[in-house]
Amino acid sequence: MPEPEVIRQSCEFILYILTLAYLSVYGEWEHKILIGVALVAWITELLAQNDRTLFATRNRPGANFGLVSGCIIVPLVLLTFVTPGSNYYLLLALCMDAIVLLSILTSVVIGRFCHWRELNFAIAVVVANAVLSCVVEWRLFGVDFYHHVNSREVYLCVNLFLAVGTALLVGCSPSFTHGEAMLVAQGIVLFGLDTYRHFTGQLSNLNDLYTVLQGVYMACTGLLLGIPLTAAVREQGLVTLLRWLNVFASPCLCYIWIRENLVREPFHWLVDFIHSDITRRNLVYLWLGLVALACLIVILHHHSDDNSSHHSCGLTRLRKMFHFIIIAIFLPGLLYDPELLYIATCGALLVFALLEYTRACNLHPLGPILHHFLHPFTDFKDAGPMILTPTYLLLGCSLPVWLYPFSYYGGRSLALYSGLISVGVGDAAASLVGSVAGHTRWPNSNKTFEGTGAAVFFQLSFLWVLNNHFGVNLLPADHCIEKLFVSVLVISYTEAFTKQVDNFILPLITYSIFMGIS
Repeated sequence: MPEPEVIRQSCEFILYILTLAYLSVYGEWEHKILIGVALVAWITELLAQNDRTLFATRNRPGANFGLVSGCIIVPLVLLTFVTPGSNYYLLLALCMDAIVLLSILTSVVIGRFCHWRELNFAIAVVVANAVLSCVVEWRLFGVDFYHHVNSREVYLCVNLFLAVGTALLVGCSPSFTHGEAMLVAQGIVLFGLDTYRHFTGQLSNLNDLYTVLQGVYMACTGLLLGIPLTAAVREQGLVTLLRWLNVFASPCLCYIWIRENLVREPFHWLVDFIHSDITRRNLVYLWLGLVALACLIVILHHHSDDNSSHHSCGLTRLRKMFHFIIIAIFLPGLLYDPELLYIATCGALLVFALLEYTRACNLHPLGPILHHFLHPFTDFKDAGPMILTPTYLLLGCSLPVWLYPFSYYGGRSLALYSGLISVGVGDAAASLVGSVAGHTRWPNSNKTFEGTGAAVFFQLSFLWVLNNHFGVNLLPADHCIEKLFVSVLVISYTEAFTKQVDNFILPLITYSIFMGIS
């Protein structure tokens, strides 16, 4: 029998899709495809839970495979895009979902005759590619954007997605669930395709902010994939040399990309950008002070003689202090200068990636020191060689800022606050109230009713403050309160039951909901 959390996880996303249908967000065919993908992913999840030998890689302990979230979230976010060619990226994401689900379902059949998992998986991938080829070449669905499909590009992106996802699951095991690895691999491949199109001149009018993000993407992808790729080398001295080269090569690649596309020296451009407005300088001073405060908290906790903070309840409260620091960083940035916040988050992500790469690879002398200070802040979701929850927290709050269309940029759209509302406020309130005053737990879950109720209350209160005191545009007047209330319920329900990293998936779900209903 399937585990109860598998059914809850699946129902959570089906509830989310049905909620979007109730809110009349997207067209009819998108609903049918997404609900179909969710159902197939649900069935596949149940089969995988019944026979875990289908996977040659380890899943993160204490979590399900997360196939439903891995298949649904990226297409839902892509549905909110209104830029030319966005339908093509949606098609690619659905093809990536299809290749994974077809491979696993084929493994179920082949597994009855072949018990060698690696061979089983290889045969399943070949069969899945053959089926996908028929769908793409014969235009079985008849969707209008199939006329613009580049078949070779589809095959390349889909198989590159499989390679990246497999590298993450094998080389960084068990830091990722299969669903999280799917989300990261889809993001890497789709954004990489967009960067390649800009590089080859297929897409023009490259925004300066987007240029910075593309450079940071290249550096972070090189660092992330550098861990599993160098791990395949047997000679330890060569591994260390390659990893040190990667530490310098990845930022250099970022610098060269930005310089060539901005057609000027990046540091001079950044200084001119910051000094062009006094508000920007004040925001930078504020953020530097908050970063110093976060570092001070880590140092004081390390040297503290009070052992109470090492208990789970005390550690939870301590970890959520960083959520409040994130709110103090992002809220003024969104209100007064979203463009500066955009650049600052790109730089922060590069710094986080460099520090985590140094720590995970144990590069002396900084690697062991970082591990010594950061390891006490880990929880059960930081399994394997990588500590990813701090990076996920930054990514969760930054992704809405990066995804939001430039043509409507400004600090008054609700979608920009998706990360703050879901992770900064909702997740923090649920954890704090649940750990202090929570007594009644959800069935087969460590989350409490009191924590979920607190998440709903504080998120709605934060929305009221944004609207009444900061002038943030919530929604059109038609059924505004009802839609917001249903949206917050869905977000809080997901937080209570998901076994994936909520810092990562909650902001993406919240962003797609807010973009859709507004």
